[in-house]
Amino acid sequence: MLKAARRMKSNALAVMVAVGGLAFAPVALADMFKCTVGGKVQYQQTPCSSGEEKALDDSNRRMLQREREAKERLAKQEAEALATRGTATTGNEGERKARAEQAMRSYFEQTLIDPSSVQFRNLQVFLDVPGSKLRTSGSKTTPLVDVVCGEMNSKNRMGGYVGFKPFYWDSDEKKAVGPLDNRELGAIMEDLARRTCASLS
Repeated sequence: MLKAARRMKSNALAVMVAVGGLAFAPVALADMFKCTVGGKVQYQQTPCSSGEEKALDDSNRRMLQREREAKERLAKQEAEALATRGTATTGNEGERKARAEQAMRSYFEQTLIDPSSVQFRNLQVFLDVPGSKLRTSGSKTTPLVDVVCGEMNSKNRMGGYVGFKPFYWDSDEKKAVGPLDNRELGAIMEDLARRTCASLS
């Protein structure tokens, strides 16, 4: 009986702490507007539909505005790059795809445990992919990047093949997203590679 009472007291205290935490949670990221309509004042998190408006905290609005401006700049850069790609690239399409695939193979030769055992299948090379399709912030080097998608298989530390896994390599990061030694994280990366490549096809 005493133990049950203690448990009830402990649970009640936990609920109070949780509720208290919610009550005093910071709200600095939320916009708050003071609206005066017909002499009546009210506070709300959306802009005033009419009357006098005063933003009490617009930190979130400024953050969202910066994000929108960054996306607009990125979209403009990628559009301009797509419009001029015919004059900005060197070599024909076949040569460029071959260079991208060779760069991908060189990457795996330098990173795999047993590079000589690597096998590839279902390779596809996509040229001039907008960086925003790979990362929300776009590419680090050029607005458009080349991407190699496919499946790979290689031997692990025990000398056995792990099976074919999806991956993609891009010319911006110059590294691949796909299989990892860590199974749980590897599964996440493989799913990301699968979905990314499907969006490019």
